[in-house]
Amino acid sequence: MNSKLSTEIFNLLMNGKVINKNALDINNDNIVSNKYFTEISSDIDAYKQHYFNSGFDFVDSVPNCYFIRSFGEEKGNVKIASKIQALLIVLGRGITQDNYELDVMFDSHAGLTKEMVNKINNNEDYRTVLDATRIESDLWDECKKLLVDRQIASVNRSGNYVVLDAGKSMYEELIRQGAEEIA
Repeated sequence: MNSKLSTEIFNLLMNGKVINKNALDINNDNIVSNKYFTEISSDIDAYKQHYFNSGFDFVDSVPNCYFIRSFGEEKGNVKIASKIQALLIVLGRGITQDNYELDVMFDSHAGLTKEMVNKINNNEDYRTVLDATRIESDLWDECKKLLVDRQIASVNRSGNYVVLDAGKSMYEELIRQGAEEIA
């Protein structure tokens, strides 16, 4: 275990951030390997044991990301998780309804523009869903707080929000669950 990296990882995880397999290189908007993910992957059992001894569940069951939750939080912070899930679903539906490919959310050179997000926010049906989950009226700012600040998304050089591995995995899981309910 690399002590310098493990200290940085600890600070990220303790502040509610997610460690993604990949990161956004802010110099060129390319997707690059995340050194923290690589470090954890190289000694996953030691990391699990370290966080277990500190009273946390080290979660590695979501593809391409790691995060922690306190013991006793069966599904983590349900309120925050619900907000993030609702936000991802609304963003995905909103951009596809506006004739964009869903992949624009995950494209490091594109991402979600402020214009796209504001258009979604002004849609009455989407606003109803967002209000039900207590997502504030400034959707752009809420995307920053719920996605960017937790490293579920990142900001590219154009100032757009790019959904990273954790967000993509969450979104794909929500779609899978929805498809199973329909079937």
